Amino acid sequence: MIYLFLTNIGIDPHTVKAYGKGELLGEITEQEWEQADQLARIIDGKLFLGKTQAEKDREQADAVRAKRDRLIDKEDWRYTRHNSEVRQGLTPSDDIVALDTYIQALRDIPDQAGFPWNVEWPTL
Repeated sequence: MIYLFLTNIGIDPHTVKAYGKGELLGEITEQEWEQADQLARIIDGKLFLGKTQAEKDREQADAVRAKRDRLIDKEDWRYTRHNSEVRQGLTPSDDIVALDTYIQALRDIPDQAGFPWNVEWPTL
């Protein structure tokens, strides 16, 4: 069992009920504690285990944006080459319109209806 105590610095979890420092808020199983990512807080005067949905949504959105940014960065060399070829008066070897469309679709991912949980990733 995990015993959750409210102390002057926050919630303190212990495996020993006789810990005795602070007010005993409750007890949960070790499995419940793991499922809560070992996070317990008081929100609106009540004990809350784990992350809020807003926190989970923010983390998911950050992860999706990070992946999107990596995909955009991966194609950056094509823009560099395209611009170099144009400056040299050469016909660009890449289909820059398709690349622009792809990059724009990646930038638009946060505007998708299912963002951040149901993302449709564009392909090039």
